[in-house]
Amino acid sequence: MKSAAVVSFVLVALFLFLFFVSVFSIVWAQSTTDWWPMVHHDPTHSGYSTSTAPNTNQTQWIYTTGNMADFSPPAVADGKVYIGSFDNNVYCLNSANGDLVWKLTTDNYVSSCPAVADGKVYFGAFDNNVYCLDASNGNITWKYTTGGDVDSSPAISGGRIYVGSWDHNVYCLDAANGDLIWKYTTGSYVDSSPAVVDGKVYIGSFDNNVYCLDASNGNLIWKYTTGFFVSSSPAVVDDRVYVGSQDDNVYCLDASNGNLIWKYTTGGLVSSSPAVADGKVYVGSVDNNVYCLAASNGDFIWKYTTGGEVWSSPTVADGKVYAGSLDNNVYCLAASNGNLIWKYTTGGSVGGGAIPAVADGKVYVGSGDGSVYTFGAGETPTPTPSVSPTPSLTVAQLVTVAWVPPPANAAAATIVTAVAVAVVSIVAAAVSNPVGTSAGKAAEKTSDLLPESVKKWLSDFASSKRKPALDQKTGSLFLPSKAEALAYGVSLAVLTISFSYVKVNDFTLILAVLPTILATAVIVEFVKTFVLVVFARKLGVWTEHRLWYFGLAMFLVTTFAFGIPFSSPSRSLYHAPKYTKRREGIVSAAAILVTLAFAAFFFVLLVSGFTLIGSTGLAMCIIMSFLDTFPVAPMNGKAIYQDSKAVWAVLFTATLTVYASWLILL
Repeated sequence: MKSAAVVSFVLVALFLFLFFVSVFSIVWAQSTTDWWPMVHHDPTHSGYSTSTAPNTNQTQWIYTTGNMADFSPPAVADGKVYIGSFDNNVYCLNSANGDLVWKLTTDNYVSSCPAVADGKVYFGAFDNNVYCLDASNGNITWKYTTGGDVDSSPAISGGRIYVGSWDHNVYCLDAANGDLIWKYTTGSYVDSSPAVVDGKVYIGSFDNNVYCLDASNGNLIWKYTTGFFVSSSPAVVDDRVYVGSQDDNVYCLDASNGNLIWKYTTGGLVSSSPAVADGKVYVGSVDNNVYCLAASNGDFIWKYTTGGEVWSSPTVADGKVYAGSLDNNVYCLAASNGNLIWKYTTGGSVGGGAIPAVADGKVYVGSGDGSVYTFGAGETPTPTPSVSPTPSLTVAQLVTVAWVPPPANAAAATIVTAVAVAVVSIVAAAVSNPVGTSAGKAAEKTSDLLPESVKKWLSDFASSKRKPALDQKTGSLFLPSKAEALAYGVSLAVLTISFSYVKVNDFTLILAVLPTILATAVIVEFVKTFVLVVFARKLGVWTEHRLWYFGLAMFLVTTFAFGIPFSSPSRSLYHAPKYTKRREGIVSAAAILVTLAFAAFFFVLLVSGFTLIGSTGLAMCIIMSFLDTFPVAPMNGKAIYQDSKAVWAVLFTATLTVYASWLILL
């Protein structure tokens, strides 16, 4: 009865886990929806989004205007994409499918990125006007006429609109009615878009200066003079101002007083606006490169060379950098090292207005071929003849993107495996030794009908708990027996093939990642096991590694059915002349703790940039440690439970928490 109670407890806990994962996933997804409501994401112009971002160049939809025209940077808010075009229109598109919701025609080009807040859309146009539209239907709420073209993208903060104009002025307007609150006159065109942080406005001008103005009244606080035009829009992060100049430099200034902290010289003018995330600055240059610099001191970290000038401003999300180039490509690079993850060839240049927006797991960007492209999961539309997409998966993408299964798949694999292990373990125990079990007389009668060889096989298949022959072992204690050698070989092959398969099911790409995943499997299956062997033998316990046939079968089933290998193809067996429950509990708990320690090791590799080996090893160890806490034979959790229910509860809760956190947060 105790076994049945334990199994019932585990099944209830796992069903609660399934509920927890499902609910938390929904809440997490809703709470982390990160729209892109203005140029470079927010009033600081950080260029950074907390949204997930696509790992491949699969297009969800493409909207084509019919005009070979450039676009403004897009804004994405509340399920809509707002984008201006050199065909004089502002478009509102459905972010889910690209359907046109409305469009408004102005009197000239629109290269200003719309800004969206409180049901209103704000943008500038080359007809000298700043517009405010109703976001639901595109009707004009108000417009304000400046003395020149408005190429600058407005920033919204505190119920005010801040924007520059070619009439040399920076404007502050009331967002509700368009009334002028103040304006500040610079010495030349203002192409740059203002960043608004902590009551200050930061903006560049073609008079070579970067300005800091008081947001309340427009008074000058400081200005910094570069060597040439400043069309780059400043990014203000952690009390520092990052901005490019057409004197070929990227500048970092003290936000409080404008003092130079550092500058970095590229090989061409920098009109691109920097993105700042995780202590790094990402910026493009017309020398064809995307640069990554240390935000603290401007030290060079990496650069990626495209086939054309990079006027586009980079965007950072989900460990990836997105940028366009005049070579017609949209690029996705690994933020850690600049490796190419994917690129997509459009039918026109992806220039200065092509600042990718990342929101709700998708990337939105316009091209000079007159089309708006959206990359993300979904049906891939047939591209126009002028578009030549590159292959959707690359080796670079595979080695720089962490693998985590969908939580629903993982939960299903967990439940199926737990139920199967529990049922088969109880049946095997009842059939092989029915006396005194909860199966009672029915099991005893069933057992009488089976030959001894079948009962022995069934017991071995379920648990692989045959006692190792201690007195038959000769030679070095650290040399594997034939059974162990077979277990290691089969386990390494199964782990390598299964985790390669769930990473990518393309045969060519599987071959590309196979060596790294094999090396990971060797660390997890052989090195980790060897550590446990040494520990057990230090306690006077003989350890032998064996194939677990039922576990191997479940490993393959969960791999192909759910896309997550949730089981183990082998088990470690322990035996000693006086193998007490206490000693067995200690060794079993150590096995789980060592596996968690290896998980921590792989996590360090993952965050250090060794993504493929780090994420794969982390997945292997987390799955193994959680599975091992199940309190049914042959899992170590049974021995721990029998020795100390409190220790088992702590380990079960800890591994369940780590497992759920891995699925939801990574």
